[in-house]
Amino acid sequence: MKQYKDFFEYNNIQEEGKFRISPSSFGSFYDNPILWYKKQVLKTDRFEGNTNTVIGTLLHARIGSYWSNIKIDTDIEKEYLSRFINNAEVDEWKVYEEVNKLWEIIPEYITQIKPIAVERETRFDIPNTNYILAGTIDYELFDALGDIKTTSTTPKQIKVSHKQQLYLYLISDTYSGKELKKYIEVIYIVKTKVPKIVVLREEVDIEFFNYMKDEVKNLIRRIEMCKEDESLIPILFYNNLNSYLN
Repeated sequence: MKQYKDFFEYNNIQEEGKFRISPSSFGSFYDNPILWYKKQVLKTDRFEGNTNTVIGTLLHARIGSYWSNIKIDTDIEKEYLSRFINNAEVDEWKVYEEVNKLWEIIPEYITQIKPIAVERETRFDIPNTNYILAGTIDYELFDALGDIKTTSTTPKQIKVSHKQQLYLYLISDTYSGKELKKYIEVIYIVKTKVPKIVVLREEVDIEFFNYMKDEVKNLIRRIEMCKEDESLIPILFYNNLNSYLN
């Protein structure tokens, strides 16, 4: 049986000899390709977290536990925060302030959403390669896959990187034998002066689904070429400062 502490454990979904393509980090490939390569392939420049990511983890845990009928345990939250005691990028006071303020409005909204699965793993072993596409889906509805994001601005539509992440989950699920969902959905927790919740939903676009599938294939080709010739890394993973995603 899942416990509250389980929401704070990183699920690596890894296997020896396999390279995992993570849907949640795929967007950073577009933002900064060379940094993505260093973190994901070379395993250097590891990100240790900051105030915003810690806030996001705590809110994910609370929402997941709420949907799963698991009691929130503040002692476990304190233990999680203690992991960042030497991290200057994490402001513990701000974390508590933001989480408590946002939690005042969140339950009212999430009560209206009835997931059929929470924090569900998805994994697809890409044929004829040593690559897997795998991650953890925040929540699943009968007709949609959903994700939870915190943001400082009010979104009008699902952000491109969030859309990419959800489509990679769709690809993993679909090629693992599950039926393709009709929608993607994101719950945005907006950290404005007066906090609010914005839920955005879009119908699945098959053209974009196929585009993301091709992007995965192209990424694998790039990585394999760089393994054979490291001099290609700055060429195949160069940073495009004019990227439409920046």
